[in-house]
Amino acid sequence: MGVQMSGSKCFAAFVACLTVSAALLVLLPTDVGAASWRANVQVNEPSAAQQKNPRIAVGPDGILHVAWVDYRSGVSNPDIYYSASGNNGTSFFYPNTEVSRDVMNNYTQASPDIAVTGNGTAVVAWSEFQGQDNNIRAARKSPSADSFESLGIINNAVAGSQKNPSIAAYGTRIATAWLDEGSDNLVRIWNSTTGALVREMAGHNGSVTSVDFSPDGAKLASASEDGVVKVWNANTGALLKNLTGHA
Repeated sequence: MGVQMSGSKCFAAFVACLTVSAALLVLLPTDVGAASWRANVQVNEPSAAQQKNPRIAVGPDGILHVAWVDYRSGVSNPDIYYSASGNNGTSFFYPNTEVSRDVMNNYTQASPDIAVTGNGTAVVAWSEFQGQDNNIRAARKSPSADSFESLGIINNAVAGSQKNPSIAAYGTRIATAWLDEGSDNLVRIWNSTTGALVREMAGHNGSVTSVDFSPDGAKLASASEDGVVKVWNANTGALLKNLTGHA
């Protein structure tokens, strides 16, 4: 099964997301120790459509960002939607923002992940499926923008399915990885401002399932189906340590 890390982007704030019927809810603690919890707050607009697979990130300014799979456009080809809260989760912005919509109803959007850069830009990555053409796409939204800007396909053109992306941010850097049937097994770091690829880190012998920066941004950890967690120098890409013994 490999190793799966739980990103600090969620647990540093003790925030939980859950789906109940057609509602996407956020659950927040009343105190730092999470000894008690507030009443659930609905994130999505009232809708009969199904919502699932929410991912949440906390920006440096304390804004909560949520992305999820949304079936309001049809049950066969779901889209990715987004909302945010600037009041510590008391309420979320309506209307929800489309991150990616398949207007031709040919694609399935799935498995989103979200991270927030140092200037508050939300970056979302997700899997996109159309027959055998399965890719990882990404988009970003600055704090002043009304909509998401597409960053296009971020995986290399290789055979095999690309799915379940993991994304992390620190300052202007974005780290990405995903399950790759094309035996890529790379960790990538991008410039969040220009969208340019900064570096690729190789060394895992299985698909990379999770990435996350250290609190100071100096290190990057990656977990893989090979059962190893690797710790990298986030500035140079040098491998610092292998953590083994995981089932």
